[in-house]
Amino acid sequence: SEMAGHGSLTADCSLSHGQLGEVVGPASSLKRATDSVAMLFPGNARFVNCRLSSLSRSAPPPLPGGHTVGDSLYFLGADKAFDSGNKLTHGALATVMGPAPVGRADSLSMLFPGNTKNVTCTIANLSHAPCRSIEGTSSGDLLSMVILAMDLGEYRR
Repeated sequence: SEMAGHGSLTADCSLSHGQLGEVVGPASSLKRATDSVAMLFPGNARFVNCRLSSLSRSAPPPLPGGHTVGDSLYFLGADKAFDSGNKLTHGALATVMGPAPVGRADSLSMLFPGNTKNVTCTIANLSHAPCRSIEGTSSGDLLSMVILAMDLGEYRR
């Protein structure tokens, strides 16, 4: 699934999971005045309204799999395109942006080159090492060939 939240908000403003910031006052939006504050984060030219439920005085817990924000991981899952134009490409190198949405303890929020939103990926589909593939095949084809070779070996005994 796709999600907004971590990463670049505008050309002069970005957020990162676990990033330290300074409270500069109440939220600028009257709608958010009771549950948000204005925060200034290092490197940003302007403040960002943040919900109090998204902020903490302590460091966030570790990310699943021992990964950290900014890690580069390869996507090992199947290709997938979203209606927004974002996509997952088998073998693509993506950046860890933070935890996946609540309830997805086995997943991370990842940003792929060319995408405008983060995508939730399960840890099982991510790796520090690139996936080796054979030109003209997909991961399903490669698996079928391995099984076929194993089956043939069994018949030759």
